[in-house]
Amino acid sequence: MFKVNDRNLLTFFCGAFLVSLSGCGADDGGVKKVTVYPVKGSVVLADGKPLSGGKVYFVPKDGALTSEGKIGSDGTFALVTGGSGEGAPPGDYKVRVAPEDTSLLAGKKAAKGKALPFPSKYLDEDSSGLTATVKADPNQLEPFRLK
Repeated sequence: MFKVNDRNLLTFFCGAFLVSLSGCGADDGGVKKVTVYPVKGSVVLADGKPLSGGKVYFVPKDGALTSEGKIGSDGTFALVTGGSGEGAPPGDYKVRVAPEDTSLLAGKKAAKGKALPFPSKYLDEDSSGLTATVKADPNQLEPFRLK
């Protein structure tokens, strides 16, 4: 006859706990999927020429997922949001721009004889003054001008 003791109860509850955990988690590596909409735009310098290379980051004002886009040689970009795909969730964003040459961010510009191609205020979304609103439709944004 089966006799219940502390060890049997502990084994039972540990097993039940582990079985209950086996269904937890996400199949996609834990990345939260959200609905995104296509977002395209461009970045131009003060002289009107395109910023050729770098990245643009859209940081949501509500604290959700950040979207980013690689800036092409013609200054254009298309946003991507984590594992959710091409685009960004609808909402209001602060925007920052990063150079293609990340050594410029580490204070190595004197050694290479290079400088940022735009004012450093654009490296931070709080000081850039750049904002965007993404709508629940395909979005073609006005160019961001880095003055």
